[in-house]
Formats: sequence, C-alpha cells, structure tokens
Amino acid sequence: MTKLRKAIFLAGHFDEKDTSMWENWFTTIDNLFKDYGLFAHRIEVDGEGYTGRIYCRNRLLKRLDKSFKEKKFFETIGLYSYDPKHKHVDNDDMIVFLRYFSVSKIGKIWCEFNEDTFSGEEIDKIVSVLEKFIDMTYGELIQQDTSTNNIMFIGRMLNYHLGDGPTDEKRRKEMDLTTLKIIKEESIPKQY
Repeated sequence: MTKLRKAIFLAGHFDEKDTSMWENWFTTIDNLFKDYGLFAHRIEVDGEGYTGRIYCRNRLLKRLDKSFKEKKFFETIGLYSYDPKHKHVDNDDMIVFLRYFSVSKIGKIWCEFNEDTFSGEEIDKIVSVLEKFIDMTYGELIQQDTSTNNIMFIGRMLNYHLGDGPTDEKRRKEMDLTTLKIIKEESIPKQY
C-alpha cells in the first residue's frame, strides 16, 4: 500500500542569536498547530543548556520560558504532534515543524506531515507563515513514498538537506523523492 508523506523544506539565513525570534517561532507554530486541531505534545530543543532531546511538553514549558527570558542561545526548536486524521498513534505519522541553524551556517526549516494532513491551500498558508522566520534562498515542497523507503523522518530530513538546496539526483532516487513545487530558487543551489 502506498503511503505518501510531504515535507516543506526552506533554506536561507536568519540571526540564530535572536532569542525573541526563537520564542516567536515557538509561539507561532504552537498556535498554528492549534488552528489545525493539532497539539504539540513533544518539543525538541537544542542550544545553550539543552542537548537536542525531544522533551515532553509539560516538563519543558517553564524551563523553555525561562531560557527565552534569559536570552539563551538556541540551535533547534521543533514541535511534534500526532495526526488526528489517523486513528492509530504511530511515530511514522508524526507531524513535525522544525527550525534550526546548522553547522554549515545555513538556517533551515523542515515541516513534515502525511499527504492528507493539509490541503494545497493550507500548505500555501503555512508556507507564508514559515517565510517570516527565514530569509529564504531556496524552498521546496517534496513528497516521499514511505512504503518503499520507510526511514524515520529525521533521517529523511538529515539526508535531504545537507546543503542549502535540493539533494542530488542519486540521493533523490534512493529516497524515492518527488518535487511537488519549487517555492523559491534564488540562485542555483549547491548539491551535495
């Protein structure tokens, strides 16, 4: 049975030291989830005082709020939700919205979800929200058939955007990826 996942990938630049933007990202995406009937039950945080773990929401909120007030340095903040359209709870059906600053000094946003989670119009609205958090040089909406290549989404994310543009064709075939839409292509992106 074919099982399709979609992902929004945006690459570009942002001031990773701007704590208020990280706080705004968290609040905006948390509210966006609520607008679509989702609940961010898990939160990933990496940066000053954090190890990149995925935390239980209730255990993290006070600590995260304190970090925002103390202007701590962040590298990653991601919000995770189960998809209410799918009756069984499965990590492969997880919805994730992740913003991070990579070692290669490139800002990235990766959002992954099931093909039926959001309509095309909803995806366009979501992209317009995401664009506020990155000075985008490249953006793409991709799709993957996970029935033929079922590696965890974090593996897909890390494999996909090692650079600031799309992956090369060999890796694209290995991962069974299809480009649905180029959101922005400012210049010819690097391929890794």
